[in-house]
Amino acid sequence: MGGGREQWLGAVTASFGVVEATADESVKSVMKRVDDALYQAKAQGRDQVAPSPSASAVKQA
Repeated sequence: MGGGREQWLGAVTASFGVVEATADESVKSVMKRVDDALYQAKAQGRDQVAPSPSASAVKQA
């Protein structure tokens, strides 16, 4: 096993926030939406993917 250098890390999980950016949207706005989506995914449990509402839907709200 490689001279004992490997360590067992245990189960690895991943959650993701996903957004679709528009050409007229600022980077700050995209980052805020993807961050919110990531927190939503984490709140749903492990190994989740959460989409963010589209930028146009956010502007209308």
